[in-house]
Amino acid sequence: MAWNKTTDTVWVDTDQDGSMADEKAMKNFKLRYDQGTLGTDNPATAVRESMTFVVQTSPSTNSVNIGIVAGAHGTHVAGITAANRMFGGTMTGAAPGAKIVSVRVCLFVGGCTSYAMVEGMIYAAQNSDVINMSIGGLPALNDANNARAELYDRLIDEYGVQMFISAGNSGAGMNTVGDPSVASKVLSVGSYITKATWQSNYGSDLGVAESLHGFSSRGPREDGGFKPQIIAPGSAISTVPTWQNGGPIAGVYALPPGYAMFNGTSMASPQAAGAAALLLSAAKAKGISAEPHQLRKAFMSTARFVPTLKAYEQGTGLVDVKKAWNLLKANPSETGITASVPVNTVLSGFLKTPGVGIGIYDREGVKAGDRYTRQYTFTRTTGPDYPVTYSVKWIGNDGTFSSASSVTLRKNFATKFTVSVNAATAGAHSALLALDSPMTAGVELHTMNTVIAAEEFTAGNGYSQTKGGQIGRNESVSYFFRVPANTPAFKVDMQAGGATAGAGQVRFLRFHPYGVGVDSNSSLSCYNPQVAPNGSCAGSPTSRTVSNPLAGVWEVVVEARRTSDAAKAPYTITASVLGASVSPNPDVIASAQTGVAVDRSYTLTNKFGAFTGKATGTALGSALREQKSIAHEENKQFVVNVAPGSTSLRAKIGNTSDAAADLDLTVFNCTSGTCVQAGQAADGDSEEEVVIANPAAGNWVVLVQGYAVPAGTTTYDYLDVFTNSALGSVSVTDANAPRAAGASWTVPASVVANQAPAAGRVLLGSVQVRTDANVLVGSGDVIIQSVS
Repeated sequence: MAWNKTTDTVWVDTDQDGSMADEKAMKNFKLRYDQGTLGTDNPATAVRESMTFVVQTSPSTNSVNIGIVAGAHGTHVAGITAANRMFGGTMTGAAPGAKIVSVRVCLFVGGCTSYAMVEGMIYAAQNSDVINMSIGGLPALNDANNARAELYDRLIDEYGVQMFISAGNSGAGMNTVGDPSVASKVLSVGSYITKATWQSNYGSDLGVAESLHGFSSRGPREDGGFKPQIIAPGSAISTVPTWQNGGPIAGVYALPPGYAMFNGTSMASPQAAGAAALLLSAAKAKGISAEPHQLRKAFMSTARFVPTLKAYEQGTGLVDVKKAWNLLKANPSETGITASVPVNTVLSGFLKTPGVGIGIYDREGVKAGDRYTRQYTFTRTTGPDYPVTYSVKWIGNDGTFSSASSVTLRKNFATKFTVSVNAATAGAHSALLALDSPMTAGVELHTMNTVIAAEEFTAGNGYSQTKGGQIGRNESVSYFFRVPANTPAFKVDMQAGGATAGAGQVRFLRFHPYGVGVDSNSSLSCYNPQVAPNGSCAGSPTSRTVSNPLAGVWEVVVEARRTSDAAKAPYTITASVLGASVSPNPDVIASAQTGVAVDRSYTLTNKFGAFTGKATGTALGSALREQKSIAHEENKQFVVNVAPGSTSLRAKIGNTSDAAADLDLTVFNCTSGTCVQAGQAADGDSEEEVVIANPAAGNWVVLVQGYAVPAGTTTYDYLDVFTNSALGSVSVTDANAPRAAGASWTVPASVVANQAPAAGRVLLGSVQVRTDANVLVGSGDVIIQSVS
């Protein structure tokens, strides 16, 4: 490659002959759209064996970039937005006259850097009229309280460029909307699909006229924020590089090289961005204002709410370009109204204002039949100095939410507004609240409101809940279960699908109280019967268990695949919490002789749902168990000399005297002479545990950090233990048997200590209760204080 910096001209040695004499002089692509070619095409084949490229010079960094396509995703997205003359002129993208500004923020080897997503978006905002980003990820706390989200909002305002970003493909669970689409002024787009599209693009069917793709990420944001705002078609046949073969659904139809059918919110977002390009083009031609706030208002005020979907799934609904244009022509003004309201989720204490969001989101603390109120605070910050009255409308409401039919807002005055909540039935209840003034065009404020009345596990139902029905192809149904604190295991069993003709192809997916998936939601994963090939599942498709589940509301989604052989497949799911106690716990043996068995007896009691299982023993370990103290921002280190042949190293802290303390735990491997972090537990409380499997022999360091101790100092329980069969064992005689809720049984055991631990340490083992699937549902400690 040669670069004349004076003329800013580039030559690329495409034929690798060492000479530039036969090469084309090229300029930056954006100046005159120069393109070169790498490779030689074989005209006898349908696919192109050559690849086009462009050049981009950067005098400030003394570099030249040769731009080539790494894959199909970006080309497909660009085609949806602005392709022209596809299939010889029979198809176009949403805005076929638009110009594309392409900004690479992802690596050729996969993954996208945060730096590139910041710098690339700044460049895009400075050089385009509307932006699409079909990229995202799902953090546990998706409340937009981060620097990148703040930057995106500022870029929209500063450069007057509206961003459309894919909501994410982490559904069908609630609160799965991805970052960076969670930024407040970004329009987050979910993936809509019709019965006709299922038939034409997939050769499948849908029992209703329209729906969402199951993978489409759902709202709300963790703070109840309004996400996604809109939905758009998320299945498209569009352009891919011509050196790639066509990509249809196998066995349904054929596509030539350069075209493929992709689906995802990555495809929905450019549909909406293309629609915005049409509106901007028309607005420029007609001399009409189309600022970002006006585009947002036009789309959200005119979208069609899909009655078969819940509000948290779709936002305001399906984009309607014609209606949005009609509203845009009315020159809608921007009315600044802020909203705040208490929210209740597992993570609500970590919000910018702890426990307070911008839309009702009560995932925790509600059961069927509960009635209560939530009080909004509305503050109008722009508009006339006199009071303005807004009508209050509820959209998608199933009767759960009620309020006054209007509210009057004075400028810069906080107005309280009460919403009554009646969670009459179990499940998710969601509705939009809209404040609308007849004096201005469009809706002035939308908030999303979501309440979950979770199914409860009680002694009365045997700590088990069974739900069922029929599930149609390409449909999803959600159930919500409250898992109590200190539950050893949460189990889900499914009876559905299978090899019998007409049984259907069905799966279940579990979603954590944080709103993140526990199972892969790949279209190949965990179906019964298995999708061949590569239809794997991390566990059984029909029964999976989470050990030590986080207390809170878990969501279980049932889905039927597009290839299900039943239009409606029957299903039953049973969710259970499992747990057993061991008595005595702890069992303290004051002293034992080396190699001499100590006879013991233990009583096991099933405290939760029925299971089949038995009691079993473990190898002994060398342990330090003490109550310690730590001050605010103090660090405490403990050195553990792990013996050769150890199978695990466990460090655990908890039970602080200051209930509000936040202690963090980190384990370092120092066996090589240099300490390297091997594990960490650092959430918002002090109940932390790190387990290292098969630790190397030598010194390890356990670090306890007093991240936040409001009381100044706190005591806490400390444990480190490395397990090693050479130290001895706990042996239990038992066999798998059905254990009904509340049942107790007693087992004989023997404890053998083979050697004494180091000074200051004790031997520690356990009696465990495990299901026939080897899931741990209870344990009790066995401690030997001295060995002679």
